[in-house]
Amino acid sequence: NYNGPALWLNHTVAPFDKKEVRQALAYAIDRNENGVISLGDSGKAVVNMAGFSDNLAANWLSEDVAAQLNKYEFDRAKAEEILTGLGWTRDSDNVWMDETGKRMEFELTAPAEFADWSAAAENLAQQLTDFGIKTAFRGITFTQHDIDVQDGNFQMAIRAWGAGNPYPQYAFDYDLRTPYNQAISGVGDPSKKGMSFPLVQQTDVLGEVDLGQMVADSTKGADLAAQKEIVGNLALAYNELLPQIPLWERYGNNPAPDIRVTGWPADGDPVFQNGTYNDPFVIVLMLTGQLQPK
Repeated sequence: NYNGPALWLNHTVAPFDKKEVRQALAYAIDRNENGVISLGDSGKAVVNMAGFSDNLAANWLSEDVAAQLNKYEFDRAKAEEILTGLGWTRDSDNVWMDETGKRMEFELTAPAEFADWSAAAENLAQQLTDFGIKTAFRGITFTQHDIDVQDGNFQMAIRAWGAGNPYPQYAFDYDLRTPYNQAISGVGDPSKKGMSFPLVQQTDVLGEVDLGQMVADSTKGADLAAQKEIVGNLALAYNELLPQIPLWERYGNNPAPDIRVTGWPADGDPVFQNGTYNDPFVIVLMLTGQLQPK
């Protein structure tokens, strides 16, 4: 589906405002386990951690950019190394304490009625707790949870990353600007604080970047090479900064029985690359006349 759930962090809540902490969390989370527990084979762990679907990477990222991406493979020793380097220590019960001695105890929320996201949140809370970030999961009714995250009324939350579109700008816009960073990005309702992630950032890979401007510039003109360069830089910056931590991509796993209709293409047909929700292949096949009543 070119998107899936991510761990969203409120950047006004210390220590989530530090990229090193976010990077440590990415190493500490077993994304494959989280995806399998949530959706079985249909929850595929994110690999590139670039802000948009791994299935689109070959279309947009040069070999050089792809080689620079940190895959954040599950490595709790690496996560621990990063945190101890920040001056963190463990309390007597193994819970991490930051450099000021503050215990790392947080709440993680998710839409209660979303079976896959609730499962992801429950597993994630357990993983983080096992690592020493004491995390309590609380389900919130789905109509309220979206509002809470837009309002910045959360510490950690499960919301989507990416977008079901073949052009990465839509994914970066969702990750960085709307709907959960409106007050900072200036796109939408300025009262919606969301994750409060500043879009002007200092990076190791590119120096100072204005992510909002880069997202806007990535759609200008018709020069594909120029667009790919901006998308590549956005991927590198996202990969280093991790404004949120993508967990896995949702695959449709859609059954297509020959009971009421006929005309399904063979497995591997390019039409099945379309996501379940964006230009879904069933609708395309109906429009082209290939799918017919049996």
